[in-house]
Amino acid sequence: MSSLKDILSSFHLQDELNPKIWSKDGQKMNPKVRERLLEITNDFVEFLGVDIIVTDVIMTGSLANYNWSKFSDIDLHIVANFSQFSEEQLPLYEELFKLKKTLYNDKHNIKIFGYDVELYVQNETEIHFSSGVYSVLFDEWSNEPKKESVKVDKELIKVKSQQWMDIIDSVIENASDEPLERAKKIIKKYKDKLKKYRTCGLEKDGEYSDENLVFKVLRRNGYIEKLFNFENQHTDKQLSLKEQEEDEEYSNVISSLVDLSKKNITLINEPKPKGQKTFNPDTEILQNALILMGYPLPKFGVDGKFGKETQTAVESFEDENGLNVDGKVDSNDFKKMSEVIFKRKPVKSLEPIKSKETELIVKKEPKIVVPSGSVDFRQITRNVINNLEGGYYNPNWHSTKGMGRSGETMFGIDRRHGGKYNTSAPGIKFWSIIDKNKNPKTWKYNYRGGSLEGELTDLVVDIIQPFYNEFKDRYLSPEAKKIVDSDSRLTFHFAYAVWNGPGWFRKFARVINKSVEKGQTNPNILAKTAIRSRVDSGNSLIAKGGRKIDDVLGINAA
Repeated sequence: MSSLKDILSSFHLQDELNPKIWSKDGQKMNPKVRERLLEITNDFVEFLGVDIIVTDVIMTGSLANYNWSKFSDIDLHIVANFSQFSEEQLPLYEELFKLKKTLYNDKHNIKIFGYDVELYVQNETEIHFSSGVYSVLFDEWSNEPKKESVKVDKELIKVKSQQWMDIIDSVIENASDEPLERAKKIIKKYKDKLKKYRTCGLEKDGEYSDENLVFKVLRRNGYIEKLFNFENQHTDKQLSLKEQEEDEEYSNVISSLVDLSKKNITLINEPKPKGQKTFNPDTEILQNALILMGYPLPKFGVDGKFGKETQTAVESFEDENGLNVDGKVDSNDFKKMSEVIFKRKPVKSLEPIKSKETELIVKKEPKIVVPSGSVDFRQITRNVINNLEGGYYNPNWHSTKGMGRSGETMFGIDRRHGGKYNTSAPGIKFWSIIDKNKNPKTWKYNYRGGSLEGELTDLVVDIIQPFYNEFKDRYLSPEAKKIVDSDSRLTFHFAYAVWNGPGWFRKFARVINKSVEKGQTNPNILAKTAIRSRVDSGNSLIAKGGRKIDDVLGINAA
């Protein structure tokens, strides 16, 4: 913890912006820093697990200004359009984003040239008080800082900081003996007071207000962290009994499953007279196990009766764990369930594990990896876009039939349903470019972007490629992967499968894996097998895509 004197001495203006972060003239961010910040953004947005509409990524705070010091952080704000959430949902998502930020920082210890990276999800309508704001996404100043003549009353800051330190110490002392919910309310009350105190100062006198500088002192000397840590420690103390009960629940279910696996019994959904299901304690154990493993029983829950809902959950478990999918629970099923639950069992007294501190010595290569083999994946994927994917569609502007529930879409990337494709770094940039240029007069249905088509196409390739590599490594056998990597037709088929989604990619991979396992290594035959797997899929859209691929590549399999 830094001394108050040391912190106060850091409150002065520098002659230039931080030279490690900015170019000599201060107009551009160090490209290596920018690349790393976009990678961090990509990882954090994926960690959020929510499909948010990112409109910008900005850096703000003292490192985007002349008042930087050794205590500075890199404040990275992911700016998002929160209008996608209803009024009822919005407070929940705001709390979720705050929680995710805390969890992410606990999991990682990321530094750039010694400065901590602090992440924050910001509503694009939120007013942000800062004289220095840089768009990392668009690589330009949104609000360029100017060096001002500022006088800081350090003695006054010292007195006010000490007052707040005394308040925080008193709050922690008083809340320590309170029940959990009461303690949480006390902590929240003073966290809100501190936030309001700082906001009022920013509104009144900007970044150099007494209130904001006091807040900086409390953050730098660890008092804000002390307040947050107390809440977590008090919660841990109050909930320790519940954690013990949860641990016992896992142990009891595992023990019961092991016993059932030795009894040589089979549980099955058998019809009973008049549709009645009789209670069975073994079925009750099974249902508890299914719920612990993440297979919900929303309608009937744990009722000890083996009905259709329980059978469906059992079949899902069997399918995902390589068992015979028949909905019957025998010794093999019970044994596998005990193994799966054992791996999920909570670990007692587990301290948060932080990744090894990463300094920016910028040796990291870009994330995009070209698949091995002789095929040109990027060109093949461009051909997929040019031949199979349509141009622009906006449900608010176009009344074209056949688009169903699709959201705003370009080259097959659906803004409403695209999930991680949209929240990747190239996905964020892709939609930001569209948002800056689209208008209903020129962006008609199926418009391909005019002069932007090439750039947008390349960004879609950048979106697709990491997922292609991930799915390929996950679902294709090593032998099948080598053949796919060396044949442009099979690469075309599986590149397009990324648009179809991981479920379809896995199904197509199984077909090729089985053929290769049986000794078939001829790419010509495997290409025809791939097309047939689409045409015979039972899904009209997938089958239509198969016939299109057949026409484009001339395989003559459809």
